[in-house]
This record gives sequence, C-alpha cells and structure tokens, in this order.
Amino acid sequence: MYSSRQDEAAGLSHHQDFFQLIRFLFETDTKKPQEIERAFLAFGTLMLARETPDFERLAKLRDEIEGRLRPVLSRTERPGVMASPSNENFVHPPSAIHPEDLRVFKNWVGRLKEGKSPRRGRIDLTTFAVPYWLSIPLPIQMMGSGYLAWRDAEKERRRRDEPVLRSAQRDRLGAPRGWPHPQLRALNEIVSPERLALPWVAPSLPWWDLQGPWAEPGGTGGKLLIFSRFKAVPQTLASLMSFNLECSFAQRLRRNYKRAGEAQPLQFKEDRPTLPALFFPSPTLIAFTDPRRDKPANLTEVRSSMRRQVGELLRDRLGVEVLRSGGKRPIWKLLPALEHARERGDPKSGLPSWQELRAHLRDASASQSEAMKQVLTQWDEFALSGLDSVTQSEVAALADFALSGPGVVLGRALYRFDRSYVANENFGTVLNASWNGLRPYLNRALFQAALTRRGQPYTRAIPDAVVAGNLESVIDEHLWIASKLDADAVTRFARDLPKIVGLHDGRYGVHEPGKKGFSLRCHAAMPFADAKVEGVLGGDDRLRTDDMRRSFNSPFWPHVLATTSLGQEGLDFHVWCRQLLHWDLCASPIDLEQREGRIQRFGGLSVRSALAAKLKEQTLGATGAGSSPWAALADYAEREFQYDRSGRSPWWSCPGEKTERIFIVLPQSRRTLRFNQLSRLRWLYRLALGQPHQQDFIETISELAHDGRQKFALRLSAWKDERVGS
Repeated sequence: MYSSRQDEAAGLSHHQDFFQLIRFLFETDTKKPQEIERAFLAFGTLMLARETPDFERLAKLRDEIEGRLRPVLSRTERPGVMASPSNENFVHPPSAIHPEDLRVFKNWVGRLKEGKSPRRGRIDLTTFAVPYWLSIPLPIQMMGSGYLAWRDAEKERRRRDEPVLRSAQRDRLGAPRGWPHPQLRALNEIVSPERLALPWVAPSLPWWDLQGPWAEPGGTGGKLLIFSRFKAVPQTLASLMSFNLECSFAQRLRRNYKRAGEAQPLQFKEDRPTLPALFFPSPTLIAFTDPRRDKPANLTEVRSSMRRQVGELLRDRLGVEVLRSGGKRPIWKLLPALEHARERGDPKSGLPSWQELRAHLRDASASQSEAMKQVLTQWDEFALSGLDSVTQSEVAALADFALSGPGVVLGRALYRFDRSYVANENFGTVLNASWNGLRPYLNRALFQAALTRRGQPYTRAIPDAVVAGNLESVIDEHLWIASKLDADAVTRFARDLPKIVGLHDGRYGVHEPGKKGFSLRCHAAMPFADAKVEGVLGGDDRLRTDDMRRSFNSPFWPHVLATTSLGQEGLDFHVWCRQLLHWDLCASPIDLEQREGRIQRFGGLSVRSALAAKLKEQTLGATGAGSSPWAALADYAEREFQYDRSGRSPWWSCPGEKTERIFIVLPQSRRTLRFNQLSRLRWLYRLALGQPHQQDFIETISELAHDGRQKFALRLSAWKDERVGS
C-alpha cells in the first residue's frame, strides 16, 4: 500500500486504508489495532530522526509490529530485496544515436510546427516532441489518431530526407538496413530474428542436447515482456519486430509480403495421405514407447532405446515377424497396419479400435471431409492388409516416428499425466489438438523458411525440429508447471491447445505520408491490448487480452509481449518468461515493483532453469518410463531445500536463479541515473508501510545518512526469516 502526493491530493490515503483493514481483520478486538498504530508511529519517528536512531529500540519496534500483524496479515517477500538496493541481474545494453534518428526527429518537429496552430489555452505540442521521439519508433507513421499531437501534425506531404517505412518496402520484405530508432535497434539485438522464429521455446530440462536453432546463442532465453509508457509503443514494437523477422527470411519467402502471410505449406488435400500420418497421435506408439524408458544419457542412446521398444512391441506383444532385410513401406502405410494389428493382437489394451480411430479422424477433419474420406480409403487398404512381418528398416522408421511425430509426442506427454487420454472417449481430444492445433500452427511459410534446409521437404523438417527442440520435454515441463498453478490444467490442455496456438495475426495500420497507408501483421511479437485480426471468414475480428496472456504463458508464439500499465498489476507472465524490458522508465518505485513482479512468481522460468541446471543429472538418471522428469526433480528440490526457513525455496526463489531486467541506455541521457534512483526508492518504499505521507517519508529517508536504518524494513512473510540488520 502506497500513496503518492498526487494520490493524497485526490483524496486517496493508503495509510488510512491500511489501518482500516487492520481494524477489520481484528474484528471486535479494538485494543490490538491501537497498539499496532502506536508502534507504527514510534517506528516512523525513529526512522525520520536526523541523528542515528537507537537501533535496538528500532529492532524491537519492528519485531513488535511484525509479531502483531503476522496472525492476520502476510505477504510473499522475495530474497535480497531487504538487504540492499542491488541492480544485480540488470542488463543495460547501450544504444547509439545515428544520423537517420536525428532526421526522424527533425522532420517530426517540423511536422508538429507545420500542423494546426495551437488554439488559445492549448499546450504547444512541440514540447512533447522529444519523449514521443525517444519512445515511439517512426512517430508520424505509428502514433495514430489516439494522439492529439499526431492529429494536429502535418502528415500528408512527403519529405525527401525523412526516413519512413513505405508500402513498397513492405511488399518486397525490404526492412531498412538499420531501423531509425536507437532502442529498436538494440531490441533487435536482444531478441534476434533467429530466436523469434522458433516455433516453441527451449525446455529448462532438455532430455538430450538441444540442436539446430535451439542450440544457437539466445535459443534458451525464453520469452520477453516489455513495459512502455505510451499506448502506441506495444503495437509499434510488435508489428515492426514481426515485420523485421519476416524480412530476415525474405529470400526464402520469395520477397513477397503477401505470399509470406498467405502460403500454407501444410494445406491438406486428398493427394497428401502423408500429412494426416505426420500429425497422427498413434495410441499404440504413445502407450508402448517412451524415450525415457532406459534412462538414456544422450540422443544416440534414445534412438537405440526407441528401436528396441518398437521391436519388442511388434515381436513380443503383437506377434509380428521382424525380417533382417527387405524394403521399407512409407510411414503412412505402416501406421494404419500397426493400429489394426494391435487391435487384433492385443484386444484388451484399452486403446481405440481401428474403426474408432477412423471415426475420430473424420470428426477432426469435418471441414475437409471429402479429402479425409479419400485418404481413409487408402489407409483402410493397408490396415486390412495386415502386418504379418516388418523389416528392420521399417522398425527403425516406426521408432523414429515414435520419437519425432508431433502428434505422438503431444499424446505421450499428456499420457504421462493422465492415462485416460488414449482411451477411446478422450482420444478425439488429443487428435483434435494435433490436427487442428499443431498442424495449423506450423502451417506458416515463416516456420517453413526457418526450419527447412535447402531442398528439404517441410514434412521432413518438422520431425527433425521436434527432436532438435525437445518438443516432448517442453510439453512435459509445461504440463507439470501448469498443473501446479491450476489443478485442471492437464484436463483442459488438449482441449484448449487449438485456441492457444491458434492466435490469429494482429494487424496494425501504418500511416505513409502522401499515400493511403498500409497495415503490418504481428505474430511472433504481440501487443497486450485488444487487437484487430483477420477473421476466419474474412473481415475483422477482435483478439482479447485474455487470449494473448494464455498464449504468452504457453511455450508457443508469441515470444514477445509488449504492454503498458494494462499488464502491470495482478497478471502473471512468468511461466515461460524470465526477461523483462523497461522500454520507458516508470514514474514510481511501486510501478517498478509491480512490473517486475509479473515474471517473479511461483515456479517461474528463472526458478525452473536454476533448479534444472543444479539437479539435471540426478533427475534424468532416476526417471524412467511413464513419469515426468519434473516430478522427480520436484522431489529432489524439496529435499535439497527442506531446511529453508523462508518458505520461498525452491519454487519462489533459489540459488542461481536469474531474472533478466533490462533497460536500454541512451547516449547522453539521464536514464541510468533515474533508474538507480527508482531502484533505491523501491528498496526504501518498503519502509513506508503504515506511514502517513509516504512519498515525503521515502524522500526524507533517502536524503539521510546511510547509517543502517534502511535495513529495518518490515518483513511480513508467513515464515520466520534469518534477517539482516537485527
């Protein structure tokens, strides 16, 4: 609870609200609230003393207040915040002012001056030129009619020396060599296009070494949350970052912006029987294979283990002869034969029959029923032809598919948490999540450009990516942490996945001086605001902030979420995010605390990454088939930190945890000084709980000698702590 001078001038007093709350919590006992208020008064008086206070008396008052409040009031305290105003884990990437930045500023000021003359009593809008220019890239193009300065500015005439993004550049995917904004250039270094192009983030606990783009620098960074001051910034950053990402793959996207947004490399047609196979969550392979079964130490051992498992499944359970040599049928012919053979060879398995699987496939593809009907006719032929024998190469193909098929990986991750997912009554949900969730999500020309090697079919690149990026480990980790945050998360995950990964691209208008203007889409980066998106049947739909928050808290796109104070209070963004960028510094230390609290929550990515780094070897060495490695890691972590007296470890904080808090340093600016002031004030504001005129209280203490009184902030954790300063 904190009141600024502005709050108090408006009649708000958190000081009075606080003691009103205390009286309410103590109900009919009027004596204890009075004693607490008296102790707060004495505590504040000692804190504000010009001379060094009596620390023994100060400690007794602090302990008395905490002891009286703890039965009715507690709050989570993060480690280290009480000891010193540290800027540990803060990253301050520098930026430089380039000539094109100054040309943007010159023309921006010129447009403001040449715009509508300020009427009497109106503010001279050129006074806002600098803050708008520093915060909003290409302000004359990106601000829009929500800003009076933009509405009144001259914006129709083209200027020869003004850096602008033109529609012709957009159409040919031609980003500027360097964006004319110092912070935007630095942001593109922090979050590279290669990182944005990943279809899912890397796991904290990979089951084997990450490969491909996930192994590149920044590939394990998780997601980024950006806070800004102006409402135009989130949509500007999201659209320009997304456009810059597409431009980085311009050659592979044929330098065609329209095609990059419309191409569908995974479009289903009747002549593509391999596509349903790729996303088919084979219940047989889900139930009878597991890459963790033999506790393998590396990917080579995983592949060997999967081949043994498939061989044992075919020989021992289904009675299929395995031949040493012979041809190799494609996987789309083997899968229906495998499911039919399992139904006949193991009728009590509890898995769906072939006819039930056919019905689920028809239901999942209801919008493309004719195409699926023709594919199923072909599948029926191979299912009914039987699986009397297979070759060693076919065993290897089935094993590779069991490891890398996106549908199998999704289904097996769910199966670890809930065995009923492969029962007939629930299998349709898993199939729908794969066919109508993962498939349309990956059905992007941009992912195709990012994941395929030259000449490689996209349908082969996807299984490679599933293995390289440890997708099964990612989904397993997500299900584990989601189940700790929401008891129904596992039950809902498969049902909700199509909506989570089906976030439509946002579209934002860009003004082009002298022309009509154009729009940019955003996808890998999104603004946390109600957005206009392309409707399924044409026209515009609205995308709600709840949908964006849910998608950001998944391991899939978007990887960057930009927001204003709208996302500052009461919302959690920590599940896959451990980086926070202060695009603009906030006005008060409370806002700084609120912003950073969004990613410092229970079981956040920073905590999981630290625990995984510490406990990886013993966890993976102990986890076999049928259980999540995170269940084993949680047991190890609880034992490791069982004597932690704060109650925060291991899931609120732990040694080695690193939450990156970033702000970009502008040359010759006072941002660093201002940030250090905010950090110190945030440290001191904890001293102001229960005090009147809190802003004055903090500023007075900040000017007093650093004699140790600042260490006596109240700590209202529900657990008794070892403390500094007692």
